[in-house]
Amino acid sequence: MRTATLLAVVSVLLATDVSSGSDKHSLKAYELAQMCQGRERNDCNLYVHGVLQGIAVGLDMADGRARSGRPCVPKSVSNDQVEAGVIKNLIEVTGFSAQYRDEEASNFLGMLMGSKFPCPRAAH
Repeated sequence: MRTATLLAVVSVLLATDVSSGSDKHSLKAYELAQMCQGRERNDCNLYVHGVLQGIAVGLDMADGRARSGRPCVPKSVSNDQVEAGVIKNLIEVTGFSAQYRDEEASNFLGMLMGSKFPCPRAAH
């Protein structure tokens, strides 16, 4: 379950503007292929599923269909900081609020990202 949560976070991060510098090793296509053919097949399935959900959530955000809107992560915030903050909020909110326990995970993570890193409103 922890792997699924982390993969969902990664998928949402793929759909947002996060600083161009990567804090961690990016999974390469050949590494994913090896996972899919080897003992890590379940991790492969979770990764692919998470990326596909992330793309769908990202498109909803870009089209303005997401409840929380599109997140804007400042370039000064690292990927590690984003992951830690979102995971912390995920655990806190779902642990204390029955309202969100059955929410689809990818949409919920998108909502957390949008509320934690809202885009600045345009001045009129």
